[in-house]
Amino acid sequence: MTSPRSHVPRPARSAALAHRVVGLVALGLSCSLTACSDGAAGDPLEPAFVDALDPDAGAESGGRADAGADAPRDGASPEDARPEDAGPRDAGEAGAPTPWATFGAGIAARQTGLGGGGPRDVVVVYGGFGATSLHVRALVDELFARAFAARGAAWLVAVKGPDDPAYLRRADIANSALAADLTRGGYGAVTLLAHSSGAYVAEELIGQLAPTSGALARVRYYVLDGAARDLAPHRASLGSLRFVYARDGALLSRNASAMQAAAAAAGGAPFEVRATGSGCLAADCLHDAVIIARPWSPTTFDVARDYTQFTADRPVVTSYLVP
Repeated sequence: MTSPRSHVPRPARSAALAHRVVGLVALGLSCSLTACSDGAAGDPLEPAFVDALDPDAGAESGGRADAGADAPRDGASPEDARPEDAGPRDAGEAGAPTPWATFGAGIAARQTGLGGGGPRDVVVVYGGFGATSLHVRALVDELFARAFAARGAAWLVAVKGPDDPAYLRRADIANSALAADLTRGGYGAVTLLAHSSGAYVAEELIGQLAPTSGALARVRYYVLDGAARDLAPHRASLGSLRFVYARDGALLSRNASAMQAAAAAAGGAPFEVRATGSGCLAADCLHDAVIIARPWSPTTFDVARDYTQFTADRPVVTSYLVP
């Protein structure tokens, strides 16, 4: 199976939350791994999510979105990722919406205010190479507004693109901490979307969830013109799996053949986004047509705009989602 090429560039202290957010482990994430942050240097958020949070924990990190000195690296076990007493808190109660906050290295999360009365559904989106945390947050917000609000998603998680296209460093994203939270209970379905080389990072999370009985059965995984390098051992355990590519006439997205091959290996068929009218003149443009209906550049990908600048005639793409 062909490995996908990924995005390669071409030519104040915040106000304290007025209420206690109870429920859900961490994602409330929050802040048990490193201090929550609103992205401003030296501006850690109030410890409103998890009782076990040390309110001074963010002092050394400076509250930066990329601050992850304490974040577990690849190979760290979920058990080592969080304090033992930072488990679920009254998962039946819905909390109010919260702003984006840093969860761990490369990962941000926020609560939507939906999903009360039972286990909370989570949406996790992995960006491709070149996508910053801010880019992916904008994409997740748009996906929530256009699709996942109606589905009652309670938690949104945005993961920046890997520092290298093949995610060989495996040290820039705190997947093990995220896996720890998702396996502690209190969560419902986990919808996992991975674009381009973000699929390599998503596969790492899937591998970390696999040892926990039943964890993968709750995962709906969508590979958006990406890869399936390490997925084979876990395919049968996933709740659902869909490989997605785009077509505009005879033109296919850059990783279409990889998605077709991966779907065939899994015993199914890929999902083809019908990108007629995309304006694309090259496969690299269609690489982003699984994200936005009309990518901004007709010849290449442009995550800075394609993840963030949605308009009436450039809507976010959601046709691949299982009803």
